[in-house]
Amino acid sequence: MQGLSRDLCRGLYFDHLSELCLALVRCVGALAVESALQAQLLAAGALFHLLLSAFHYDYTLREGGVESALETNQQEVANRLAEESITACARLAGLDEACPPNAAARSALSALLTPYLARKLGVLPAPELLRILTANTENPYLLWDNATRAELREYLREQQRSVVRSGECDESYGANFVYSAHKEELVVGEIFVRIYNEQPTFPLENPRQFALDLLDFVGSQAQYLHSARSLDDNNVGQASGGIQRVAQTEQALQALHNVLRNNPGLESLCVGHFRLLFCLLSLDGCRGLQAVTVQVIQALTGSHT
Repeated sequence: MQGLSRDLCRGLYFDHLSELCLALVRCVGALAVESALQAQLLAAGALFHLLLSAFHYDYTLREGGVESALETNQQEVANRLAEESITACARLAGLDEACPPNAAARSALSALLTPYLARKLGVLPAPELLRILTANTENPYLLWDNATRAELREYLREQQRSVVRSGECDESYGANFVYSAHKEELVVGEIFVRIYNEQPTFPLENPRQFALDLLDFVGSQAQYLHSARSLDDNNVGQASGGIQRVAQTEQALQALHNVLRNNPGLESLCVGHFRLLFCLLSLDGCRGLQAVTVQVIQALTGSHT
């Protein structure tokens, strides 16, 4: 069966043979019902082939109401291939209840598609997910544009060529992949904190959990900042890595202020954290951090709950 997995994935390399690839993708999805076969398909580079097919999707064809048979419309074939490929990815990861969960595939998809889109694989219909994947989006959950797509496609093509020519590929299947645009972003609880602060009224899936994640993050940073202060009372922010940590703590506190203001009833989550907040006020030389800490305290003490 290992040879079959290799042959199936090798056939997917010839993406100009759309109808052949469509049949092969369906085979990949059908084989994903067994853990050993999932592992063989991953080792053969299945994810790289499948994700590349997704980028040939054109959502305007569906929205334009064009009626055509697969035999006469190549874009319709490409769209169907993209939809089947997304379904096969979900099955490889075990996001379809008929297939066993696969940790390696889930980790890879979380890195390659972002945690948000990877979670949506088993929830959203394939056309809806593909529309997001092929469009530009900037919200607290997703920072996705032409540059991120180009970076992903370059990585996928590189891995596709490698596995076809030598049988070898990234051993993590993409789990260690990091987008250039995401490297400098503060992400807490799978949410881009900078973008959330720019869009504070954006509806969150679980604001309660986000508030808890922010409190945990601020607490961990406060430990470092107080340790740095004990080494240099006059210059906390200038310690090694201190400037970035202070800036990220400010971002997280601003996000905490925003989530409290826009989601009434979360104030009780901060019970037991007032000591942390007042300790942050004692950090001399960090005026921005102190100011936003005051805003959080005001949001809490101004509550009538």
